[in-house]
Amino acid sequence: MRIRAVIFDVDGLLVDSEGSWFQASVEFMRQHGKTWTERDHQLNMGSAPAQWAQYIREHFNLALTPQMIQAAVTDLMTERYERSLAPLPGAIQAVRTAATAYEVALASGSPPELISRIVSLTGLERLIKVTVSGSEVRQGKPAPDIYVEAARRLGVPPMECVGVEDSVNGILSVKAAGMFCIAVPTRAYALPSDILDAVDKVMPSLEGFSVALVQSLQLSRSRGIFSVGRRGRGRRMGLLIRAIRRGKDA
Repeated sequence: MRIRAVIFDVDGLLVDSEGSWFQASVEFMRQHGKTWTERDHQLNMGSAPAQWAQYIREHFNLALTPQMIQAAVTDLMTERYERSLAPLPGAIQAVRTAATAYEVALASGSPPELISRIVSLTGLERLIKVTVSGSEVRQGKPAPDIYVEAARRLGVPPMECVGVEDSVNGILSVKAAGMFCIAVPTRAYALPSDILDAVDKVMPSLEGFSVALVQSLQLSRSRGIFSVGRRGRGRRMGLLIRAIRRGKDA
């Protein structure tokens, strides 16, 4: 069995947009007399547009539909992208490197129009075979739907894919889909040790990404939901990922 595809998250991994999402949410909530916190942001990192819009509506008791909330926050994000969009260190080259040997896709919780804008502004159109938004699947991250759908569109079995992620929800989604996982934690949002135990490789940034690194994952004994079980700390993560696969709360 060989790895045939690499699927990248977008926000906080390829582009420095998590801060923009936070500020856009803060601005939107301020307009409605509410306060958006770092905790709110972390809980919703990587989730589908409908999920975070519903969270805002219910958690803050807003008299707006999820569609109205999503549209308003998306407009604020579009304005920020047009003013400034900063790729993270090594991100663009990592996608280019992956495309030399593998099928490449993006799997992001962002709305489709924002993903398209990022792809256009970063000049990656010819390298990305497939993009999947959280709004195009039944459940967003941490459910596996978005990564399973990306693999389906690529025509590659999930077990022959590598997902590259920076967030807890994203990592859970990748592992629940049965894929190899590379984690690239951000400084602003550190990953818990049990989450790091569940991945196949941890990188400080994408600057060290290479085809050789991806190939090395095939030689690893870590696989599926017990990817680090040999270190004795994979059981809780395995149970959590199984629960996500069943669509239940762990």
